[in-house]
Amino acid sequence: MSAPPHLGTGATPEGAEPSNGPTAGLLLVLTFLIAFQPAGTDLYLPSLPAIATEFGTQAVGVQWTLTVFLVAFSLAQLAVGPVSDRYGRRPVVLGGQFIFCLASLVGYCAPSLSWLIAARTAQAIGASCTVVCARAMTRDLFNPATGARVTARMLSWMVVVPIVGPAVGGWTQQHWGWRTNFLLLALYALVATVCTLRWSTETLPHQQRLAIRLDTFWPSCREVLSSPTFRAWLALASWSYLGVFAYLSNSAFALMKVLGLNPAQFGLSFSFTSLGYLVGVRWVRRRIVSRGLRDAPAIGALLAPGSGLLMAVLAALDVQHPAAILLPVFGYLVAHGINQPCATNGALGPFSHCAGTAAALLGTLMAIGAAPIGWAIAESQDGTTRPLCFAIGVCGVGVALSWQYLVRRLPESNG
Repeated sequence: MSAPPHLGTGATPEGAEPSNGPTAGLLLVLTFLIAFQPAGTDLYLPSLPAIATEFGTQAVGVQWTLTVFLVAFSLAQLAVGPVSDRYGRRPVVLGGQFIFCLASLVGYCAPSLSWLIAARTAQAIGASCTVVCARAMTRDLFNPATGARVTARMLSWMVVVPIVGPAVGGWTQQHWGWRTNFLLLALYALVATVCTLRWSTETLPHQQRLAIRLDTFWPSCREVLSSPTFRAWLALASWSYLGVFAYLSNSAFALMKVLGLNPAQFGLSFSFTSLGYLVGVRWVRRRIVSRGLRDAPAIGALLAPGSGLLMAVLAALDVQHPAAILLPVFGYLVAHGINQPCATNGALGPFSHCAGTAAALLGTLMAIGAAPIGWAIAESQDGTTRPLCFAIGVCGVGVALSWQYLVRRLPESNG
């Protein structure tokens, strides 16, 4: 039986979704899976200064709880992708959810910063399982253009996490302390597991599974990395994500320590900027239909440098006010919401036969530069918002150059 029109060259699993897209249950599962990473970072962001105080460290010390999460998340994907190509997506997802839940409970009980860093490392490994498999499952089921629209749909649901998470985290921080947020993360993993068991099926059939051997893994990696399509979309995704991670990892110190917001105010401010991401992903769903996958990020490629450079100029003029950060970041996150769905599905488009490996490489390489930029901003703290704002300005310029000189030159067939 031929695949329905919405399916790409990947698998057509038993119980494949009808041509109008995924069911609400499957979309909910995919949203839960891809939201493990932002859930693991955004919920406890308002607690970073309190964690530093409790464990007697500076900003750069508690920064390691974010840095190790990112490093472990990126490196684990190199193993998770091939494993999911060999054994299927569902067992890897369930294993990742169990690891994340257990690690969250360890974080709740952490007696020292070292224990907390270890718990964050394990959380990242669990999150890598869910995120890689969510991307690979989308490629299993849909062609690149349709997959980008489906990704935009689930990201428009997923954005509830960065909108609500910091506000909830700030409120619980004020009332019960930072450890309560790790209990909430464990609860999140339990709910996601129940939804996975209820509404997901295996998307990778046995006949398409690849053996985990170096003589097949390395050729797959070389094939992916040698693709101009993959490299172009990777550049766009990486620069866009670098700016987002710079904000994630240092916004608590810039807005709370420098500009004086309390945890609840910070949480609400972070939720406001996250609304920009929702605007972007909802807008790009229609843009892909009219412009195609390649040209859809054009507005995002202009908005990212415009927002980032405005932020940098205001900081250079010593405008030390929350609005000088929050309004430009809102615009930058609109751009990221436009760029991310297109870049993810564009990069994986040519690799239906090894979507797990391609998704792993994409995630790993995106994250490689993010950890150093977060650490560098923390090391450069000078009592102003300039280190954060200058970094996001540079990232915005990188987004524009990537689209103009790499993505825009791809053949239209890549969309």
